Amino acid sequence: MPSSSALLIRAPDAEKPDRYESAFAEAGFAAASVAALDTGFVNDDSLDAAIRERASEFDGVIVTSSRACEAWKRSLTKHADSSHIDGWATTPFYAVGRATAVALRTIADSPAAPRDIRGEESGTGEQLARFIVEDIRKDDAERGHPARLLYLTGDKNRDTVPSILTEAGISFEPLQVYGTCGAPDFEQRLDEALADLPSDTTEQWVVFFAPSSTDFALPYLHERFELRREVASLSGTQKAARIAAIGPMSSEHISRERHLHVDAVASKPSPAQLVEAIRTAAAMSP
Repeated sequence: MPSSSALLIRAPDAEKPDRYESAFAEAGFAAASVAALDTGFVNDDSLDAAIRERASEFDGVIVTSSRACEAWKRSLTKHADSSHIDGWATTPFYAVGRATAVALRTIADSPAAPRDIRGEESGTGEQLARFIVEDIRKDDAERGHPARLLYLTGDKNRDTVPSILTEAGISFEPLQVYGTCGAPDFEQRLDEALADLPSDTTEQWVVFFAPSSTDFALPYLHERFELRREVASLSGTQKAARIAAIGPMSSEHISRERHLHVDAVASKPSPAQLVEAIRTAAAMSP
Protein backbone atom coordinates (compact mmCIF):
# COMPACT_ATOMS: atom_id res chain seq x y z
CA MET A 1 0.00 0.00 0.00
CA PRO A 2 1.53 3.38 -1.00
CA SER A 3 2.21 5.67 1.95
CA SER A 4 1.61 8.83 -0.10
CA SER A 5 -0.91 9.83 -2.72
CA ALA A 6 -1.06 12.63 -5.28
CA LEU A 7 -4.11 14.22 -6.85
CA LEU A 8 -3.05 15.80 -10.14
CA ILE A 9 -5.25 18.68 -11.33
CA ARG A 10 -4.71 18.06 -15.04
CA ALA A 11 -6.25 16.22 -17.95
CA PRO A 12 -4.85 12.68 -18.09
CA ASP A 13 -2.90 11.69 -21.17
CA ALA A 14 -5.00 10.40 -24.05
CA GLU A 15 -2.63 7.48 -24.48
CA LYS A 16 -1.90 5.08 -21.66
CA PRO A 17 0.09 4.73 -19.56
CA ASP A 18 -0.15 8.32 -18.34
CA ARG A 19 3.32 9.86 -18.02
CA TYR A 20 2.72 11.62 -14.72
CA GLU A 21 0.78 8.85 -13.04
CA SER A 22 3.47 6.35 -14.09
CA ALA A 23 6.25 8.53 -12.70
CA PHE A 24 4.47 8.80 -9.37
CA ALA A 25 3.75 5.07 -9.27
CA GLU A 26 7.42 4.28 -9.90
CA ALA A 27 8.28 6.52 -6.93
CA GLY A 28 5.84 4.66 -4.67
CA PHE A 29 2.92 7.10 -4.81
CA ALA A 30 -0.70 6.41 -5.59
CA ALA A 31 -1.73 9.00 -8.18
CA ALA A 32 -4.84 10.05 -10.08
CA SER A 33 -5.46 12.85 -12.58
CA VAL A 34 -8.61 14.92 -12.82
CA ALA A 35 -9.30 17.55 -15.47
CA ALA A 36 -10.76 20.77 -14.07
CA LEU A 37 -11.23 22.47 -17.42
CA ASP A 38 -12.81 21.57 -20.72
CA THR A 39 -11.21 22.83 -23.92
CA GLY A 40 -12.83 23.93 -27.13
CA PHE A 41 -11.10 24.91 -30.36
CA VAL A 42 -11.76 28.35 -31.81
CA ASN A 43 -10.89 30.34 -34.94
CA ASP A 44 -10.66 27.20 -37.06
CA ASP A 45 -11.11 29.18 -40.28
CA SER A 46 -8.23 31.53 -39.48
CA LEU A 47 -5.91 28.66 -38.58
CA ASP A 48 -6.95 26.71 -41.68
CA ALA A 49 -6.23 29.74 -43.87
CA ALA A 50 -2.85 30.29 -42.24
CA ILE A 51 -1.81 26.67 -42.81
CA ARG A 52 -3.19 26.59 -46.35
CA GLU A 53 -1.97 29.94 -47.64
CA ARG A 54 0.63 31.57 -45.38
CA ALA A 55 3.54 29.19 -44.80
CA SER A 56 5.91 31.54 -46.62
CA GLU A 57 4.94 34.50 -44.40
CA PHE A 58 6.32 33.11 -41.15
CA ASP A 59 9.81 32.23 -39.98
CA GLY A 60 8.65 30.24 -36.97
CA VAL A 61 5.67 29.11 -34.92
CA ILE A 62 5.45 29.51 -31.14
CA VAL A 63 3.58 26.75 -29.30
CA THR A 64 3.20 26.88 -25.53
CA SER A 65 0.68 24.10 -24.82
CA SER A 66 -0.38 20.66 -25.98
CA ARG A 67 -3.84 22.08 -26.77
CA ALA A 68 -2.28 24.36 -29.38
CA CYS A 69 -0.53 21.30 -30.82
CA GLU A 70 -3.89 19.54 -31.07
CA ALA A 71 -5.38 22.52 -32.88
CA TRP A 72 -2.51 22.50 -35.38
CA LYS A 73 -2.88 18.77 -35.94
CA ARG A 74 -6.65 19.08 -36.48
CA SER A 75 -6.11 21.70 -39.14
CA LEU A 76 -3.34 19.77 -40.90
CA THR A 77 -5.65 16.79 -41.38
CA LYS A 78 -8.01 18.98 -43.41
CA HIS A 79 -5.23 19.71 -45.91
CA ALA A 80 -3.66 16.28 -46.18
CA ASP A 81 -3.74 16.33 -50.00
CA SER A 82 -2.43 19.87 -50.43
CA SER A 83 1.16 20.43 -51.57
CA HIS A 84 0.92 24.11 -50.59
CA ILE A 85 1.41 23.34 -46.91
CA ASP A 86 4.69 21.40 -47.16
CA GLY A 87 6.67 24.51 -46.23
CA TRP A 88 5.56 24.14 -42.64
CA ALA A 89 7.67 20.97 -42.32
CA THR A 90 10.87 23.04 -42.42
CA THR A 91 9.54 25.96 -40.38
CA PRO A 92 11.02 26.12 -36.85
CA PHE A 93 8.48 25.37 -34.12
CA TYR A 94 9.34 26.81 -30.71
CA ALA A 95 7.99 24.63 -27.89
CA VAL A 96 7.90 25.40 -24.18
CA GLY A 97 9.01 22.25 -22.38
CA ARG A 98 9.36 18.63 -23.33
CA ALA A 99 5.63 17.82 -23.09
CA THR A 100 4.77 20.37 -25.78
CA ALA A 101 7.66 19.16 -27.95
CA VAL A 102 6.47 15.57 -27.60
CA ALA A 103 2.95 16.63 -28.57
CA LEU A 104 4.36 18.27 -31.71
CA ARG A 105 6.31 15.13 -32.59
CA THR A 106 3.13 13.07 -32.48
CA ILE A 107 1.95 14.98 -35.56
CA ALA A 108 3.70 12.50 -37.81
CA ASP A 109 1.08 11.56 -40.41
CA SER A 110 1.39 14.66 -42.60
CA PRO A 111 4.11 15.84 -45.01
CA ALA A 112 3.75 19.23 -43.29
CA ALA A 113 4.25 17.89 -39.77
CA PRO A 114 6.80 19.90 -37.72
CA ARG A 115 10.33 18.58 -38.20
CA ASP A 116 12.38 21.42 -36.73
CA ILE A 117 11.36 21.68 -33.05
CA ARG A 118 13.39 24.03 -30.88
CA GLY A 119 13.45 25.30 -27.30
CA GLU A 120 12.10 22.24 -25.51
CA GLU A 121 14.68 22.61 -22.75
CA SER A 122 12.96 25.82 -21.71
CA GLY A 123 10.66 25.29 -18.77
CA THR A 124 8.79 28.60 -18.74
CA GLY A 125 7.42 31.13 -21.19
CA GLU A 126 10.16 33.57 -20.19
CA GLN A 127 12.90 31.05 -20.88
CA LEU A 128 11.35 30.14 -24.22
CA ALA A 129 11.00 33.79 -25.25
CA ARG A 130 14.65 34.51 -24.47
CA PHE A 131 15.67 31.40 -26.38
CA ILE A 132 13.64 32.59 -29.38
CA VAL A 133 15.31 36.01 -29.30
CA GLU A 134 18.78 34.44 -29.37
CA ASP A 135 17.78 31.92 -32.03
CA ILE A 136 16.22 34.53 -34.30
CA ARG A 137 19.22 36.85 -34.02
CA LYS A 138 21.59 34.01 -34.84
CA ASP A 139 19.85 33.47 -38.18
CA ASP A 140 19.28 37.15 -39.06
CA ALA A 141 22.08 37.40 -41.63
CA GLU A 142 21.13 34.18 -43.41
CA ARG A 143 17.42 35.06 -43.44
CA GLY A 144 17.88 38.45 -45.11
CA HIS A 145 14.64 39.94 -43.78
CA PRO A 146 13.10 40.72 -40.38
CA ALA A 147 11.68 37.60 -38.77
CA ARG A 148 7.94 37.18 -38.35
CA LEU A 149 6.45 34.50 -36.08
CA LEU A 150 3.03 32.91 -35.68
CA TYR A 151 2.08 32.63 -31.99
CA LEU A 152 -0.62 30.03 -31.22
CA THR A 153 -2.43 30.92 -28.01
CA GLY A 154 -5.33 30.00 -25.78
CA ASP A 155 -7.71 32.35 -24.03
CA LYS A 156 -5.60 32.71 -20.89
CA ASN A 157 -2.09 33.93 -21.57
CA ARG A 158 0.42 35.98 -19.62
CA ASP A 159 2.14 38.80 -21.47
CA THR A 160 5.64 37.44 -20.77
CA VAL A 161 6.36 36.04 -24.23
CA PRO A 162 4.84 38.98 -26.16
CA SER A 163 6.66 41.52 -23.96
CA ILE A 164 10.08 39.95 -24.43
CA LEU A 165 9.62 39.54 -28.18
CA THR A 166 8.34 43.10 -28.57
CA GLU A 167 11.23 44.48 -26.54
CA ALA A 168 13.63 42.60 -28.82
CA GLY A 169 11.93 44.00 -31.93
CA ILE A 170 10.69 40.61 -33.15
CA SER A 171 7.40 40.71 -35.02
CA PHE A 172 4.74 38.10 -34.22
CA GLU A 173 1.10 37.47 -35.00
CA PRO A 174 -0.99 35.97 -32.17
CA LEU A 175 -3.74 33.57 -33.14
CA GLN A 176 -6.03 32.13 -30.47
CA VAL A 177 -6.76 28.51 -31.36
CA TYR A 178 -8.44 27.19 -28.20
CA GLY A 179 -10.40 28.33 -25.18
CA THR A 180 -11.08 26.79 -21.79
CA CYS A 181 -13.90 26.79 -19.28
CA GLY A 182 -14.59 25.03 -16.02
CA ALA A 183 -15.80 21.45 -16.44
CA PRO A 184 -19.49 21.34 -15.43
CA ASP A 185 -19.04 17.82 -14.03
CA PHE A 186 -15.78 18.55 -12.21
CA GLU A 187 -17.16 17.70 -8.77
CA GLN A 188 -18.14 14.24 -9.99
CA ARG A 189 -14.77 13.80 -11.69
CA LEU A 190 -13.01 14.85 -8.50
CA ASP A 191 -14.89 12.41 -6.29
CA GLU A 192 -14.25 9.59 -8.76
CA ALA A 193 -10.52 10.39 -8.78
CA LEU A 194 -10.40 10.51 -4.98
CA ALA A 195 -12.22 7.18 -4.82
CA ASP A 196 -9.39 5.69 -6.88
CA LEU A 197 -6.83 6.80 -4.29
CA PRO A 198 -6.28 5.00 -0.99
CA SER A 199 -7.87 6.89 1.90
CA ASP A 200 -5.37 5.88 4.57
CA THR A 201 -2.12 7.26 3.15
CA THR A 202 0.06 9.19 5.58
CA GLU A 203 0.65 12.08 3.18
CA GLN A 204 -1.69 13.59 0.59
CA TRP A 205 -0.48 15.91 -2.18
CA VAL A 206 -2.50 18.11 -4.50
CA VAL A 207 -0.58 19.12 -7.61
CA PHE A 208 -1.52 22.14 -9.71
CA PHE A 209 -0.56 22.64 -13.35
CA ALA A 210 -2.00 26.03 -14.35
CA PRO A 211 -3.47 29.13 -12.70
CA SER A 212 -6.83 28.79 -14.47
CA SER A 213 -7.43 25.19 -13.41
CA THR A 214 -6.18 26.06 -9.91
CA ASP A 215 -8.76 28.80 -9.49
CA PHE A 216 -11.60 26.63 -10.72
CA ALA A 217 -10.67 23.58 -8.63
CA LEU A 218 -9.82 25.22 -5.31
CA PRO A 219 -13.39 25.78 -4.00
CA TYR A 220 -14.08 22.05 -4.43
CA LEU A 221 -10.73 21.08 -2.93
CA HIS A 222 -11.30 23.28 0.14
CA GLU A 223 -14.44 21.25 0.84
CA ARG A 224 -12.42 18.03 0.89
CA PHE A 225 -8.99 18.99 2.22
CA GLU A 226 -7.36 21.40 4.57
CA LEU A 227 -4.79 23.34 2.57
CA ARG A 228 -2.17 25.27 4.46
CA ARG A 229 -2.33 29.04 4.12
CA GLU A 230 0.79 31.18 4.05
CA VAL A 231 0.06 32.88 7.39
CA ALA A 232 -1.96 30.28 9.27
CA SER A 233 -1.46 26.81 10.66
CA LEU A 234 -3.70 23.83 9.99
CA SER A 235 -6.71 23.41 12.25
CA GLY A 236 -6.96 19.64 11.94
CA THR A 237 -10.67 19.64 11.12
CA GLN A 238 -10.15 18.10 7.67
CA LYS A 239 -7.63 15.79 6.05
CA ALA A 240 -4.53 17.88 5.38
CA ALA A 241 -3.02 18.02 1.91
CA ARG A 242 0.27 19.49 0.82
CA ILE A 243 0.54 21.54 -2.36
CA ALA A 244 2.91 21.15 -5.30
CA ALA A 245 3.12 23.11 -8.54
CA ILE A 246 4.44 22.19 -11.97
CA GLY A 247 6.41 25.42 -12.27
CA PRO A 248 7.05 28.93 -10.99
CA MET A 249 4.07 30.54 -12.73
CA SER A 250 1.59 28.22 -11.02
CA SER A 251 3.46 28.44 -7.72
CA GLU A 252 3.47 32.23 -7.76
CA HIS A 253 -0.24 32.34 -8.53
CA ILE A 254 -1.09 29.93 -5.71
CA SER A 255 0.93 31.81 -3.10
CA ARG A 256 0.27 35.40 -4.19
CA GLU A 257 -3.30 35.22 -5.45
CA ARG A 258 -4.72 32.34 -3.43
CA HIS A 259 -2.53 32.85 -0.31
CA LEU A 260 -1.73 29.16 0.03
CA HIS A 261 1.61 27.64 0.99
CA VAL A 262 3.36 25.76 -1.83
CA ASP A 263 5.53 22.94 -0.51
CA ALA A 264 7.17 21.82 -3.76
CA VAL A 265 7.83 23.31 -7.22
CA ALA A 266 9.21 21.33 -10.15
CA SER A 267 12.45 22.78 -11.53
CA LYS A 268 11.21 21.88 -15.02
CA PRO A 269 7.71 20.92 -16.18
CA SER A 270 8.30 17.19 -16.47
CA PRO A 271 7.06 14.13 -14.56
CA ALA A 272 10.54 13.28 -13.25
CA GLN A 273 11.28 16.78 -11.99
CA LEU A 274 7.85 17.09 -10.37
CA VAL A 275 8.23 13.80 -8.50
CA GLU A 276 11.75 14.76 -7.44
CA ALA A 277 10.56 18.09 -6.04
CA ILE A 278 7.84 16.38 -4.01
CA ARG A 279 10.17 13.67 -2.72
CA THR A 280 12.69 16.32 -1.67
CA ALA A 281 10.02 18.34 0.13
CA ALA A 282 8.68 15.21 1.83
CA ALA A 283 12.15 14.24 3.04
CA MET A 284 12.61 17.69 4.61
CA SER A 285 9.36 17.45 6.58
CA PRO A 286 9.73 17.19 10.34
